[in-house]
Amino acid sequence: MKILNCDGSDCGVGQKGISELLYIEEISCCGNRKINDVNHLKDTLKKLWCGKKIDQKGISQLKYIEYLNCSYSDGINNLNHLKNTLKTLYCFDDCRVDQKGISELKCVEKMYCGDNKKITNVNHLKDTLEELYCSYGCSISQKGISELYRIKKLNCNNNSRINNVNHLIA
Repeated sequence: MKILNCDGSDCGVGQKGISELLYIEEISCCGNRKINDVNHLKDTLKKLWCGKKIDQKGISQLKYIEYLNCSYSDGINNLNHLKNTLKTLYCFDDCRVDQKGISELKCVEKMYCGDNKKITNVNHLKDTLEELYCSYGCSISQKGISELYRIKKLNCNNNSRINNVNHLIA
């Protein structure tokens, strides 16, 4: 098995139920409060949809994550250990991922951080970022996108901090 979907609070699969899996490439455990650590998948896991219980310690050894949705995790705030692999990041709403926690990322192509008040600037991703969703209560401002030039898709709905996108001519 390479893909596991064990979402939901009623899912019976917990930490012990995945402990012997070694070759999973994708795991989705959103809403699953019984899984808190996926480090045993450090050599194979590429895509992760986190549940509430997965925290910083529970992802600290992951090496090859390309896709991460940690929007529903209360305990993840730093993703810099994924600086050379992470390409798609979902860190919206009340996610704890902040500016410092993304500051070393180098490869992100798609970022969904709508309503995340802790991220203000994505200019360090100017060489890779192609899609940015920074809508509603997001704190990314005009200054925070001023150096971007590869953007193909921008969603800044209800973001009053962004008022000029003329520099995004491709």
